[in-house]
Amino acid sequence: MSKKLLVYMLLALILLVCQTVTAANFNQSPILDEKVDSGDLPEIENRLPAQPFVVQTGTQVPEEYLDYQIGEYGGTLNLVSVEAGIHELFLGFGTPILRAPGQTTEDPKPAIVSEYKHNEDYTEFEFKIREGLKWSDGIEVTTEDVRFAFENFYADEEVAEQFPSMLKDPNDNPGQLEVIDKYRFKIKFSESFGWFETQLASWITDYTKIFKPAHYLKQYHKDFTPVEEMQSEIDEEGLTSWSELLTLRDINHWELSQPFSIGSPVLTAWMPVNIDSNVMEYQRNPYYWKVDQEGNQLPYIDNIKVAKVNKQESIDMRVISGNVDLLSQSATLNKMSLYKKNEEKGNYNTVLTGSINNPPLLFLNQDYNYQKEDSVWQKLMQDPEKRFSKALALAIDSEDVNNSIYFGRYGKKGLTATYDPEKARELLNEIGMDKFDDEGYRLAPDGSKFEFVLSVTDHAPDIVPLSELLKQHIEDIGIRTSVDQMGIDLWWQRNYNNKFMGSIHWNDGPIWSSGISEDYLPDFKGSWAPASYDNYLELDGRTPPEYLQEFFDIHTARKKYPAESKKGKALYKELEKWFDDNLVMLYPVADVTSPNIISKDLGNVPAEGYPWGLDIPRNMDQLYFKK
Repeated sequence: MSKKLLVYMLLALILLVCQTVTAANFNQSPILDEKVDSGDLPEIENRLPAQPFVVQTGTQVPEEYLDYQIGEYGGTLNLVSVEAGIHELFLGFGTPILRAPGQTTEDPKPAIVSEYKHNEDYTEFEFKIREGLKWSDGIEVTTEDVRFAFENFYADEEVAEQFPSMLKDPNDNPGQLEVIDKYRFKIKFSESFGWFETQLASWITDYTKIFKPAHYLKQYHKDFTPVEEMQSEIDEEGLTSWSELLTLRDINHWELSQPFSIGSPVLTAWMPVNIDSNVMEYQRNPYYWKVDQEGNQLPYIDNIKVAKVNKQESIDMRVISGNVDLLSQSATLNKMSLYKKNEEKGNYNTVLTGSINNPPLLFLNQDYNYQKEDSVWQKLMQDPEKRFSKALALAIDSEDVNNSIYFGRYGKKGLTATYDPEKARELLNEIGMDKFDDEGYRLAPDGSKFEFVLSVTDHAPDIVPLSELLKQHIEDIGIRTSVDQMGIDLWWQRNYNNKFMGSIHWNDGPIWSSGISEDYLPDFKGSWAPASYDNYLELDGRTPPEYLQEFFDIHTARKKYPAESKKGKALYKELEKWFDDNLVMLYPVADVTSPNIISKDLGNVPAEGYPWGLDIPRNMDQLYFKK
C-alpha cells in the first residue's frame, strides 16, 4: 500500500469518526419527552437516520465567522413580516441535497443523502439516501419518493408541472432516473452537466425538486386514488381536476408561509401548524435529521412565530419594544439611529453585514417594442456601440445615490461607467438625439417626442426614492423621464409580459458566482430581454442579435461545469464582462451593507461583517437562546 493511499485512508477514517455520533448519545428537546413517554412518538434513535448529519464549526457557517457552540433547547423565535411570505423563512426552510458552508457551492458534502459521487464528465450522478431519514410525519424517505417525482409528476402529461431546469442538461434534455435499490439511485444526462452539482447545493432549488413525499402525494394522483374519492377536496379548493389538486399539495419551501402547506410532510427543521391573516406559527420537526457533535437533535429552538403587520412602522415598533428576535430583510439603513438608540430597551444588537442581494438596479429592456424592429427604442438598444445605454450609465451620480439614499454606507457602482454627464451628452448627440423640444428635452433620432419610462413598485423601501433620484440624473442630460409606480401584482404581470422600457429591482448578484442564484436571467427580476430568451429556449421566433446570442452561449457553457470549479469561475468572469460591455442592467451603487436585528439572547450568530447577512436565518436550526 502506498504512503499516499494510507494517508487518504487515515484522513477518511478520522472524518468518519468526527462525523459519527452513537445512538447512546442522542438527545432531544424536552418538549418532546411527554410524547415519547406516551408512545405518540418513537424514541429519538428511531426518529433519526442511522447516520445523522452532524453540524459543528465550519459545517454551515465558514469557520472564520463562527465558533459553533453547543446550544440549549427551548423557546420561540419571534419574527415579523409585512409580506404574505417572509424572506427569513424562505432561507431558513431552503434545504439543499448537498451542503457547503455559507453561500458557496464549492466541494459540497452530502446532506440529505449520505453518499454522493459523479463520473468524470458530469453525465452521471449517484446518491445514497440516509438510511432511516424520515419525513416530518415519520414515514421513511426512500427512492420511491424520487421515482414518484420523475415518473408520476414530471413525466405525467396530465400534470402541469414539467421537468425543472435543475433536471435539464445544457441542451434542455431531462435527466434519466435509474433506481438501484431502496436507498440508492442515479440521475443520468446526455451531456456534461456539472451545474447539476451546483444546483444540488443551492437552497433556492432545494430538495423538493427531486424528493417528493410519495406516500402523501399518491392520495392526489389518479393512478393511486380514484378521482371520485378526491372530488370533494377538488371542489372545496375551487379546482377543476385531480392534477391541479396534486400540484397544490406539492409543497416547496417558498410555499411554507401559505395555509395550504399545513400538513404536508417536510424535511425542514420546523413545520407549519397555523397560518392566518395575523400570524404564521411553526413547530419543530421531531424527525429532523441533523444533530450537533454531542448528539443533540437540531433545531435547538422549539417554535417560530411570525407576526404579520401591514406597514414598516409596525415592524420598527415591534423591534424597539423587544418583540423581534431576528430581522434581516426588513431592517433598513435609514432606521439605524432608531435601532441603535433602542438596543438596550429592545434587548437586541444591531449588526452590520453584507448581503446576498445587490442594491436595486436599473434594467434596460432590450425587447421593449419587440414586434417593431424599426422602432426608436429597438434601434437604440441594437446600437453595437451601446451609446444610449452608456449615456444613461454616465448620467448616474453614484456618490449622490449613496449619500442620499444609503447614508454613504454602500460601495461604488459596479459593472457600469463612471459619472460623466458631459460625456453622456456627447454620446446622445452622436446618435442623433441632439435636437430639443419646447420644454428642453431631447427628441428621438427620428425627430419624434421621446420619453424614458421607469416602471417601479415598492419591492423594497429604497426603490421608489431611487427611481425619483435617477429621474433627476437622467433628465439632467436632457432625456424626458417619468416614473410609473404601480402595485406589486400589476408590476409582475407587466414585467412578465414585456411591457417595460426600464425598471428597477434588486437581485442576487453576490451569489451568482457560486451558482446558488441565476436571477440575472433575461426574464426574471427586472426583465431585460424576456422575448428573446423565450425564443432562445423554444428555438423559435426572431433570431436574437449577436450580443444577446453571446450571452446565451456563455450561460449555456456554464452549465457544463460546477460553478466554483476552475472552468466555472473562468466562465463567470466572461459573464461579468458581458454585463459590463452590454449594460443591460446599471448599478447605481454596489456592495450592500445590511443592518440586522439580533436578540442579545441568541447564540451561534455569525460575526459582524459576515458577507451574506440573510444567510443568518438560513442557519436558524443552529440558533439557540442563551440561558
